[in-house]
Amino acid sequence: MKPSSTSRMSCELMWAILIVTSSILITSPMRSDAADWTEGIFLYIANNHLYEARADGRGDAVALLSPSEFGDVKGVTLNGLTCGRGSDVLFFVTTIDFARPTDKPKSRIFSFDTKSKRLTPIAQESSVAIGWPALSGDGQRIAALAIGYGSPDALVIANLRTNSFKRYEIERVGAPRSWGPKDGEVFATALGRDARSWQIIAVDPSSGKSRVVADGGIPVTLNSRGLLAYLSVDQKALVVSQLSSGTPIAKFSGFYKDLAQWLDDDTVLFVSGVGYEDYLGTASLKSKKTSVVLRPARGEIKGACWIPKR
Repeated sequence: MKPSSTSRMSCELMWAILIVTSSILITSPMRSDAADWTEGIFLYIANNHLYEARADGRGDAVALLSPSEFGDVKGVTLNGLTCGRGSDVLFFVTTIDFARPTDKPKSRIFSFDTKSKRLTPIAQESSVAIGWPALSGDGQRIAALAIGYGSPDALVIANLRTNSFKRYEIERVGAPRSWGPKDGEVFATALGRDARSWQIIAVDPSSGKSRVVADGGIPVTLNSRGLLAYLSVDQKALVVSQLSSGTPIAKFSGFYKDLAQWLDDDTVLFVSGVGYEDYLGTASLKSKKTSVVLRPARGEIKGACWIPKR
């Protein structure tokens, strides 16, 4: 999965960034301080569709997007849903051309506005596969993973205001998941030296220098309180620690597949389940308990986001 040359990738990303700069930058701040998260909606990908469901559990989930929106259904996979800005969510779509079996899969990032139902490509279809978007707190940059499909992956920082990007080939880098205080670092999951276990790394988006934060993965920051939520290496614990010192302050035992976001200053939204029957749950720092908040009919959940009531 050797990436394309820097010049080619620069051209492709600059064109893609121009498309979405205006729509992303004018929206409201990230959602991490909601007064009552039940007054809102969950967006999630499951069964290869993008769904919307009321956070209070009332009514049925509604499918907003299906694979047919992106080409041949057999070769389309939706993945990595995450919050954007305001009413937007971000995700990436991987396509396989079965008529050209020797071609590598292609991945591109999309923005979907849940109010206007506008679907916007952020990364145009090209020979460069880009996924796992993470929007900075100020909405000016996107961190993403340039997926190599056989070659080392790389971290990409796209600046939406200047229409430029930086690419860092970091050893064993994985998907970026969140940004730190003042957008000074990007937190990502990486493979440990044994190439099997997880490590959380923090990457300087200006220089590409990285540091190991902790053993574990799926790091989700709460910058207003200086907290970091992440999963243990064996995925049998959800840990909350001080972002600055790494000191754990809470630990929730169980089994966890993914972390989505902080719903408020005390509540983490996570994904768990057995086999292909996933659900959304919350871990509360106040009650020290976890709760199930949404059980889709079936399917693995591949990313989720909460949006306040419109």
